[in-house]
Amino acid sequence: MRDIGIALVGVPFLIVISYWSLAAKDPIWAYRNSYSAISRALAPTRFRVDQSVAKRIARMGVSSRVTQDKFRSQQLRWAGIAAVFAALVLAWIQPSVARSGTLLIMSVLAGAAFRDRHLSTEVKRHEARIFANFPQVAELLALAVSAGESPIAALERLVLRGKGPLIAEFDSALNLMKAGVPLAVALDEIARSSGVPSLRRFIDGVIVTLERGTPIAETLRMQANDVREERRRDLLEASGRAEIAMMIPIVFLIMPITVLFALWPSLTALSSMTY
Repeated sequence: MRDIGIALVGVPFLIVISYWSLAAKDPIWAYRNSYSAISRALAPTRFRVDQSVAKRIARMGVSSRVTQDKFRSQQLRWAGIAAVFAALVLAWIQPSVARSGTLLIMSVLAGAAFRDRHLSTEVKRHEARIFANFPQVAELLALAVSAGESPIAALERLVLRGKGPLIAEFDSALNLMKAGVPLAVALDEIARSSGVPSLRRFIDGVIVTLERGTPIAETLRMQANDVREERRRDLLEASGRAEIAMMIPIVFLIMPITVLFALWPSLTALSSMTY
């Protein structure tokens, strides 16, 4: 139990060091503390990780409920929970000190990695919701503009009547426009932060149309048709993958059991004739 106690004492120390290395904002303080060599060695890796986290949070747009600092605090919390769970397991199995320290460090890293993976999953779900609602939004915009409304009036009508993550993005674009930002720049901000390729192509087409002064109704109709066709192709691909996934239990579970039930009486009869 003494080894387990030593390992448990080391857990808060590792968590505090990880928090300091992630939350340090003053570079002078970071280089003057006793862990300055480790901080300098891990600075490029930390910059790439922070940049990746910032990009994924930006892809969630205004619907994101987490900031980078909040994500780091949650990641630290997940690492602490994983360390406590590992400590309970170690107290039960009572391994050596070296194995205890290794398992605790691995549990801390696993907790932080799981939170990072959960952020990627949240981003994919957000983009999937946008892609699922995008065909209807594009068709409504094309219909409103074809009826004689301006693009700004059509967006305002869509924001007032609709809901969802994509509607929230267009609402933020309208708020930027009301603050003095041109509509093309506000839409380009959504396109650059979004991870949905069809949305980027749609907004790029609208921006080019606004800049050149060409009729936007025909462009919106063409863009809506393209979005609808892309959605249809995505549904066909998803159904094909689902059919392949359904083949696995049929081939490896249902078919062998069916063959066994069909051959079992014959095998029983043959075995009785042999005896």
